[in-house]
Amino acid sequence: EDLNYTLESSEENIELGGTVFSEDMGYLTNMGFNSMNSVLDALYPNETASNMLGRSVENYKELTYEHTVELYNMCYHFDNSIITLYGDLDYKKFLKFIDEEYLSKYENNNTDLSEYEDEKTPEKYTDTVVYSPAYSEDTAVDASVISYAVDLDGYEYEDILKLTYLAAMLNSGGSPLERKLKEAGINNAFNCNVNMEGSKPYICFELYNTNEDVKKQFENVVKETLKEVSQKGLGEEYENTLTSSEITENLSKEDYDFGINSALTLSVYWAATGKTDIYDLDTEVFNELKADKTMSEVKRLAGSLLDPENSALVATVPKPGLADEIDSEREEYLSQMKEKMSEEEINALVKETEEYNKWSNESISNDNVSISPQQLPEPEDLENVSVTKSGEVTNYYAEAGNGIGSYSLIFDGGTISKEDLYYLYIYNILLTNVKTNKYTSDEISKLMPVYLNNFNIGMSYYKTKEQEEPTPKISVSWFSRDEDYEKSLELALNIMGESDFSDVDEIIATLEYYLPYCNPAKTSDTMGFVSNAALSGISENAAFYMYLESNEVYELINDILNKLYNNEGYEKELANKLNEIMKQVVHKDDVMTAVVCAGESENKVIGINNKLLNGLPELNKEKAEYSFDKPEKKEAYIAEVSNQTSYN
Repeated sequence: EDLNYTLESSEENIELGGTVFSEDMGYLTNMGFNSMNSVLDALYPNETASNMLGRSVENYKELTYEHTVELYNMCYHFDNSIITLYGDLDYKKFLKFIDEEYLSKYENNNTDLSEYEDEKTPEKYTDTVVYSPAYSEDTAVDASVISYAVDLDGYEYEDILKLTYLAAMLNSGGSPLERKLKEAGINNAFNCNVNMEGSKPYICFELYNTNEDVKKQFENVVKETLKEVSQKGLGEEYENTLTSSEITENLSKEDYDFGINSALTLSVYWAATGKTDIYDLDTEVFNELKADKTMSEVKRLAGSLLDPENSALVATVPKPGLADEIDSEREEYLSQMKEKMSEEEINALVKETEEYNKWSNESISNDNVSISPQQLPEPEDLENVSVTKSGEVTNYYAEAGNGIGSYSLIFDGGTISKEDLYYLYIYNILLTNVKTNKYTSDEISKLMPVYLNNFNIGMSYYKTKEQEEPTPKISVSWFSRDEDYEKSLELALNIMGESDFSDVDEIIATLEYYLPYCNPAKTSDTMGFVSNAALSGISENAAFYMYLESNEVYELINDILNKLYNNEGYEKELANKLNEIMKQVVHKDDVMTAVVCAGESENKVIGINNKLLNGLPELNKEKAEYSFDKPEKKEAYIAEVSNQTSYN
């Protein structure tokens, strides 16, 4: 399944395939994946810590069946494993079953992998450029990733967990890092994260969709930020990030996959430390940071990153043509492999391929462990959803009692012309990134983690029971504490309906930031793109998405940026257009809300909705007409990716 060689006939060429190999091919030109590999190689050259999952695309010559079996026999034993149970279950019964049916039947293998543990990496600073595979027709302009990483090997695990909170604070809107990047004229997307999944942890600051000539400038900004934090702390970002983390932690316990994610977190921590107290430790760390009003811990840790023993500055740069060379080298390797084979060996491989294809196409089900429908429990009753209407506002409500509410507003954009839907897309991009009549963009960034946690703006296309034809819908959703709801709704409405589109610098910075993500030729979600393309033949909503994800949007943003750079006075024309769109979004006609909060908060929340939303202006404008193109039965799209994706 990892790697296989197939030969359909003696006249054809040997092909290299396998499920894992195909997955790795998908990452061949992936800048995020390759930049991580570049950082690991720079921090931990020739160490076990530098290894990444996958990479069979470059290591296929060394991968053999015998080597795989050897590795399996060396590592895969019960004395080298952690078994995690999660859920409302009789754990003693499960443990008894696991012990009797599995563990007791195997001897202790005395597995010892200590020879693969690295010594402490020597003190060093690495400054390097690494080329990432790209195809000959791909572009390398504004496509690099700059990474500044600091090795955390030797840090106490409590400090590493504290650094994850510091990273979240630096990622938040209005943080010193964001401010200093803007002051330096850098409007690119950035991220700070602590990686704890390998044998050695590290913190990494990354700048995306950029060029290698800003490498040193980015490093300087990071170091200036850390110096400022070590001296002054983080201001509002400190409390806001901790409150946001508290809300997120509360919500994560209700996720359907919480058990799986918990097992993964626990397993990674166990593999790195041999301990299993990660959740207790994280709670202790959080409480310590929350009580630390002087921010002494984040100051201390920011200072510790200023003079690291082992750090790396890496520019991962796409190199057009390198991916073609890798493909050609693999084809030449396979061609030489066939040339060295005898006729008997070739015929044997053809026969093995035939048998493999037959086996691969067989449908095999595990009927011996499947559960019959009669054995399944009765489905649980759906939560009661109440629907109330006051004036123009329709409220949908369901109860959840953890003190954190989930809230949504849905506005009808059915008066916006089809041609102006592209400007609706741009309006959505700009929201939260420009000032309003009440807040600066920095103030909005600081308020959102607390009052608009996980704020999301989306667009869709459907009709309600009262509508004869579908219309564009603009939805906003967020989480907040029940007691903060009125302030959260006021903030959401201020952002949606009172944004100020007159600041040219804010507009340019935001559009430059989002421009690379709007290029359909560089999509990072190929399956999502082609599935929408295929579904648009039968789904009006998918056809709507394809209209908005077209190259025309990318070209429009480019055109707007060019005019803002070169055409004096164009900023007023653009602001007028966006203000017109905003009026056609934020109104009380057909507005709907979805509320999930504690029962004792229901009446208060619904009352706030009715008061504030019925206070919005009426639109009373004629609905626009829409029609979106359907795809051909067979259609292909060209993108800068290393393998193809199909959806039928």
